[in-house]
Amino acid sequence: MNKKLFGTLLAFMLVLSQTVVAFAAPSGTTSVTTKGDTTIAVTESFDSVEDQEALSILELANNTEATDAAIVNAVNATGDVKITTANFVTEFYEVTVANKSSDGLYHVILDVPTLPANASTANVRGLHYSVARGLWEVVTPVSVNGKTVEFVLLDCSPLAVYVTDAATSPVTGAASNWTLLMGVAVVLIGVSAMAYKKTR
Repeated sequence: MNKKLFGTLLAFMLVLSQTVVAFAAPSGTTSVTTKGDTTIAVTESFDSVEDQEALSILELANNTEATDAAIVNAVNATGDVKITTANFVTEFYEVTVANKSSDGLYHVILDVPTLPANASTANVRGLHYSVARGLWEVVTPVSVNGKTVEFVLLDCSPLAVYVTDAATSPVTGAASNWTLLMGVAVVLIGVSAMAYKKTR
Protein backbone atom coordinates (compact mmCIF):
# COMPACT_ATOMS: atom_id res chain seq x y z
CA MET A 1 0.00 0.00 0.00
CA ASN A 2 1.43 3.42 -0.92
CA LYS A 3 2.09 5.96 1.82
CA LYS A 4 -0.52 8.44 0.58
CA LEU A 5 -3.34 5.90 0.70
CA PHE A 6 -2.21 4.61 4.09
CA GLY A 7 -2.11 8.14 5.50
CA THR A 8 -5.61 8.84 4.22
CA LEU A 9 -7.00 5.65 5.77
CA LEU A 10 -5.27 6.35 9.08
CA ALA A 11 -6.65 9.90 9.23
CA PHE A 12 -10.13 8.57 8.44
CA MET A 13 -9.93 6.04 11.27
CA LEU A 14 -8.85 8.74 13.73
CA VAL A 15 -11.77 10.96 12.76
CA LEU A 16 -14.15 8.03 13.05
CA SER A 17 -12.90 7.12 16.51
CA GLN A 18 -13.42 10.71 17.68
CA THR A 19 -16.92 10.68 16.23
CA VAL A 20 -17.83 7.49 18.08
CA VAL A 21 -16.65 8.98 21.37
CA ALA A 22 -18.66 12.14 20.76
CA PHE A 23 -21.89 10.14 20.81
CA ALA A 24 -21.32 9.16 24.44
CA ALA A 25 -22.83 11.28 27.21
CA PRO A 26 -22.37 11.16 30.97
CA SER A 27 -24.91 8.90 32.63
CA GLY A 28 -27.56 10.74 34.59
CA THR A 29 -27.58 14.02 32.67
CA THR A 30 -30.48 15.16 30.54
CA SER A 31 -32.46 18.25 29.58
CA VAL A 32 -35.60 17.47 31.55
CA THR A 33 -38.61 19.76 31.11
CA THR A 34 -41.85 19.95 33.04
CA LYS A 35 -45.59 20.18 32.49
CA GLY A 36 -48.43 21.71 34.45
CA ASP A 37 -47.39 23.56 37.59
CA THR A 38 -44.31 21.42 38.17
CA THR A 39 -40.98 23.22 38.25
CA ILE A 40 -37.48 21.83 38.70
CA ALA A 41 -34.11 23.30 39.48
CA VAL A 42 -30.64 21.89 39.05
CA THR A 43 -28.60 22.72 42.10
CA GLU A 44 -25.30 21.78 43.70
CA SER A 45 -26.16 23.09 47.15
CA PHE A 46 -29.52 21.40 47.99
CA ASP A 47 -30.25 24.05 50.59
CA SER A 48 -33.46 22.31 51.64
CA VAL A 49 -31.55 19.24 52.85
CA GLU A 50 -30.16 19.43 56.37
CA ASP A 51 -29.29 15.77 56.87
CA GLN A 52 -25.58 15.48 56.10
CA GLU A 53 -25.72 11.85 55.01
CA ALA A 54 -28.50 12.57 52.51
CA LEU A 55 -26.70 15.70 51.34
CA SER A 56 -23.50 13.77 50.66
CA ILE A 57 -25.42 11.21 48.59
CA LEU A 58 -27.13 13.91 46.54
CA GLU A 59 -23.82 15.62 45.87
CA LEU A 60 -22.27 12.28 44.91
CA ALA A 61 -25.14 11.51 42.54
CA ASN A 62 -24.88 14.82 40.73
CA ASN A 63 -21.16 14.35 40.21
CA THR A 64 -20.91 13.18 36.57
CA GLU A 65 -18.02 10.88 37.51
CA ALA A 66 -20.14 8.92 39.99
CA THR A 67 -21.27 5.50 38.81
CA ASP A 68 -24.84 4.29 39.14
CA ALA A 69 -23.59 1.48 41.37
CA ALA A 70 -21.93 3.97 43.74
CA ILE A 71 -25.17 5.92 44.09
CA VAL A 72 -27.21 2.76 44.67
CA ASN A 73 -24.77 1.47 47.30
CA ALA A 74 -24.83 4.79 49.15
CA VAL A 75 -28.63 4.94 49.20
CA ASN A 76 -29.00 1.27 50.18
CA ALA A 77 -26.58 1.84 53.06
CA THR A 78 -29.12 4.20 54.68
CA GLY A 79 -31.48 1.27 55.21
CA ASP A 80 -34.47 3.21 53.86
CA VAL A 81 -34.71 1.34 50.55
CA LYS A 82 -33.24 -1.67 48.79
CA ILE A 83 -32.45 -1.01 45.12
CA THR A 84 -31.10 -3.88 43.04
CA THR A 85 -30.35 -2.17 39.71
CA ALA A 86 -30.62 1.47 38.76
CA ASN A 87 -29.60 3.12 35.52
CA PHE A 88 -30.10 6.83 36.10
CA VAL A 89 -31.47 8.85 33.20
CA THR A 90 -31.55 12.15 35.10
CA GLU A 91 -29.62 13.81 37.86
CA PHE A 92 -31.33 14.91 41.06
CA TYR A 93 -33.57 17.94 40.74
CA GLU A 94 -35.14 20.12 43.38
CA VAL A 95 -38.79 19.56 42.50
CA THR A 96 -41.52 22.06 43.25
CA VAL A 97 -45.24 21.80 42.53
CA ALA A 98 -47.23 24.98 43.01
CA ASN A 99 -50.37 23.31 44.33
CA LYS A 100 -51.54 19.95 45.60
CA SER A 101 -54.06 18.09 43.48
CA SER A 102 -57.58 17.31 44.68
CA ASP A 103 -56.27 14.06 46.19
CA GLY A 104 -54.04 16.08 48.52
CA LEU A 105 -50.85 14.92 46.79
CA TYR A 106 -48.26 16.52 44.54
CA HIS A 107 -48.36 15.36 40.92
CA VAL A 108 -44.92 15.76 39.35
CA ILE A 109 -44.92 15.59 35.54
CA LEU A 110 -41.58 15.42 33.75
CA ASP A 111 -40.52 15.09 30.12
CA VAL A 112 -37.37 12.94 30.13
CA PRO A 113 -35.76 12.75 26.65
CA THR A 114 -33.37 9.94 27.63
CA LEU A 115 -36.01 7.40 28.62
CA PRO A 116 -35.70 4.18 26.60
CA ALA A 117 -38.26 3.44 23.90
CA ASN A 118 -39.87 0.68 25.96
CA ALA A 119 -40.18 2.77 29.13
CA SER A 120 -43.23 1.93 31.21
CA THR A 121 -44.47 1.90 34.78
CA ALA A 122 -42.83 -1.53 35.03
CA ASN A 123 -39.24 -0.34 34.57
CA VAL A 124 -39.20 3.39 35.38
CA ARG A 125 -38.74 4.57 38.96
CA GLY A 126 -38.13 7.78 40.84
CA LEU A 127 -35.60 8.01 43.65
CA HIS A 128 -36.88 10.64 46.05
CA TYR A 129 -35.39 12.04 49.22
CA SER A 130 -38.15 13.39 51.44
CA VAL A 131 -36.83 16.35 53.37
CA ALA A 132 -40.04 16.55 55.42
CA ARG A 133 -39.90 12.89 56.49
CA GLY A 134 -36.12 12.48 56.43
CA LEU A 135 -36.00 9.32 54.33
CA TRP A 136 -35.29 7.89 50.90
CA GLU A 137 -38.08 6.28 48.91
CA VAL A 138 -38.48 4.59 45.54
CA VAL A 139 -41.52 5.90 43.71
CA THR A 140 -43.35 4.04 40.95
CA PRO A 141 -44.82 6.44 38.37
CA VAL A 142 -48.58 6.50 37.95
CA SER A 143 -48.09 6.86 34.21
CA VAL A 144 -45.40 6.72 31.54
CA ASN A 145 -46.47 8.07 28.17
CA GLY A 146 -43.58 8.08 25.72
CA LYS A 147 -41.03 10.38 27.33
CA THR A 148 -43.49 11.86 29.84
CA VAL A 149 -43.49 10.49 33.38
CA GLU A 150 -45.90 11.35 36.19
CA PHE A 151 -45.04 10.72 39.83
CA VAL A 152 -47.26 11.31 42.85
CA LEU A 153 -45.44 12.52 45.97
CA LEU A 154 -46.45 13.28 49.52
CA ASP A 155 -43.97 16.15 49.56
CA CYS A 156 -41.63 17.80 47.08
CA SER A 157 -37.92 17.25 47.53
CA PRO A 158 -34.91 16.12 45.45
CA LEU A 159 -35.94 13.57 42.81
CA ALA A 160 -34.08 11.58 40.13
CA VAL A 161 -35.42 9.19 37.50
CA TYR A 162 -33.92 5.80 36.70
CA VAL A 163 -34.76 2.61 34.83
CA THR A 164 -34.49 -0.77 36.48
CA ASP A 165 -33.41 -2.87 33.49
CA ALA A 166 -29.83 -2.42 32.32
CA ALA A 167 -30.74 -3.78 28.90
CA THR A 168 -33.22 -0.97 28.30
CA SER A 169 -31.12 1.87 29.62
CA PRO A 170 -30.28 4.48 26.96
CA VAL A 171 -26.57 3.81 26.51
CA THR A 172 -26.01 6.70 24.10
CA GLY A 173 -26.21 4.70 20.89
CA ALA A 174 -23.21 2.49 21.55
CA ALA A 175 -24.61 -0.50 19.63
CA SER A 176 -25.27 1.50 16.48
CA ASN A 177 -21.80 3.04 16.69
CA TRP A 178 -20.15 -0.38 16.85
CA THR A 179 -22.18 -1.48 13.85
CA LEU A 180 -20.92 1.57 11.96
CA LEU A 181 -17.35 0.92 13.04
CA MET A 182 -17.47 -2.72 11.92
CA GLY A 183 -18.92 -1.72 8.56
CA VAL A 184 -16.17 0.83 7.97
CA ALA A 185 -13.53 -1.72 9.00
CA VAL A 186 -14.78 -4.12 6.34
CA VAL A 187 -14.60 -1.37 3.72
CA LEU A 188 -11.07 -0.42 4.77
CA ILE A 189 -9.90 -4.03 4.55
CA GLY A 190 -11.31 -4.23 1.03
CA VAL A 191 -9.61 -1.00 -0.02
CA SER A 192 -6.32 -2.14 1.50
CA ALA A 193 -6.49 -5.47 -0.35
CA MET A 194 -7.11 -3.74 -3.69
CA ALA A 195 -4.27 -1.30 -3.08
CA TYR A 196 -1.95 -4.16 -2.20
CA LYS A 197 -2.77 -5.99 -5.44
CA LYS A 198 -2.05 -2.87 -7.49
CA THR A 199 1.39 -2.49 -5.96
CA ARG A 200 2.41 -6.08 -6.74
